[in-house]
Amino acid sequence: MNYASVDDLKSYALARGLTLPDDKKCDQLLTLAHDFIETLSYQGAPAHHEQSSAWPRRGAFLNGFMLSAFEVPELVIKAECQAAIDYIDNDLMPTITGQRVLEKSINGVVTTKYADREPVAISKKVMAILKPLLHSPYKLTIGRA
Repeated sequence: MNYASVDDLKSYALARGLTLPDDKKCDQLLTLAHDFIETLSYQGAPAHHEQSSAWPRRGAFLNGFMLSAFEVPELVIKAECQAAIDYIDNDLMPTITGQRVLEKSINGVVTTKYADREPVAISKKVMAILKPLLHSPYKLTIGRA
């Protein structure tokens, strides 16, 4: 189940002057975007032990205030919409294979030359939207009393 609806995606794209494919393709893009959003490490913990998605969460803060454990923050919905748009041209979670050997010679000395790895697409826009909700590498959560 996605956080954003096709209507959410359409509104998000319209506000930015972007064009989208048909509704069926938009739903597929949102599913791919959801898969990407779910790979990130967020503050807090899932609100219920039986939930399969990352949100809603308990113990998550935004601008110093604790978020409700019963709803998905608007930032997550916006990020999912942006990720869906990014998926139109890029795979945000590509399968990366091992490096391909371009040259290998053995004449008393072993020389192996590998191809460069292809760059992995990372959506800076999605990460910027979600930054306030992501888990701190220092494991600190700051809230208001």
